[in-house]
Amino acid sequence: YEASRLEVRGDSNARRSLGFFRPRASIDWQTGHWQVQLGIKRTVAQLDFADFVSVAEVNEDRISGGNAELVPERAWELLLSASRKVLEEGRLKIDLGHDRISLVQDRVPTAAGFDAPGNLGDGSRSLARVNLDLPLRRLGVPGGRLSLAGTYTDTSVRDPYTLRRRPFSGGIFDAVKRFEYAAGLRQDFVTFAWGIDVKGDTGTTGYWRTETDEDRGVSPNLSTFVEYRASRHLTATFGVENALDRPANRWRHLYIPDRTNPVPDRVEYRERNSHRIWFLSVKQTFGSQ
Repeated sequence: YEASRLEVRGDSNARRSLGFFRPRASIDWQTGHWQVQLGIKRTVAQLDFADFVSVAEVNEDRISGGNAELVPERAWELLLSASRKVLEEGRLKIDLGHDRISLVQDRVPTAAGFDAPGNLGDGSRSLARVNLDLPLRRLGVPGGRLSLAGTYTDTSVRDPYTLRRRPFSGGIFDAVKRFEYAAGLRQDFVTFAWGIDVKGDTGTTGYWRTETDEDRGVSPNLSTFVEYRASRHLTATFGVENALDRPANRWRHLYIPDRTNPVPDRVEYRERNSHRIWFLSVKQTFGSQ
């Protein structure tokens, strides 16, 4: 059981006490080489006190109102996990989950004509996640290790402007990405190692009163490195991030008077490129260990 007391003072005042039961239960069993766990739990989100105050973003020409009536969303989360060893030292893990969420924390309209962090109605979140950690020695690559990961997340809540179902907003609480992936290959020798990593995602979309803000980061983001271990205590690493020189992209669809109008008044596109980032790091540790 969790209990808390909230008090807000300033341009608006609010005081209330909150209490939530947070039970949880899980069942574990093993079938053949597989270890399986089924768990269910009640969760309550944490509040960010910055959401209680208004913020003006000059560069974006928009205002995010504060909301003294904001309360934490709560959810029943069901998760099925299955894992097994692969090639003796490796491991494959698969997660399937579904959450039923009440009072989804998102963006809501205010009486002053802005929008603010607030609570919508009921929502849902489903996920499928796969992680593979695979040693490559038995496949003819001494000192090699391959890691693969992918996550698909589907969220749904009713939008207060269009009254249609949409994904949760991104960039407000937890950034919601529909798909994320990562892959890494590393090979270690006695004094030398090298590796390559690639990661990316489908980005996030924020749903505001007068706009949708789509943020697409660098994808795929490829990085690579070589590492030299002169001794147990001295390591030098040279590498490059964003080796493909990919930019990040952003689209803002702006509506008049708000998103009840299905046709945007204008579309703003931004492209930012950090270009390739070369780095050299030297690490020296001290002591007998």
